[in-house]
Amino acid sequence: MRVAQIGIGEHHDHGAVRPGGAEVHLAHQAADDARAIELRAFGGLSFDEIAQLLEISRATLARDYRGAQAWLYRKLEMPEAGERSP
Repeated sequence: MRVAQIGIGEHHDHGAVRPGGAEVHLAHQAADDARAIELRAFGGLSFDEIAQLLEISRATLARDYRGAQAWLYRKLEMPEAGERSP
């Protein structure tokens, strides 16, 4: 129960998202990607453990993880609006 100990893996309500549209799929996908990053980085779980927990194949996890990781790196490298780059 390492997941329960670190408080990850719980369903989060995305109140701003209307049910029934592409927005719901995107919100769930982003939540699963974020959960995978959290489980790997902070929970220390293996890809096999994360795939089993999220009930997806390891190949799907690897693809989604790479995409989420790339997005995170881009986000961390981009200065916020109004900030100056050194």
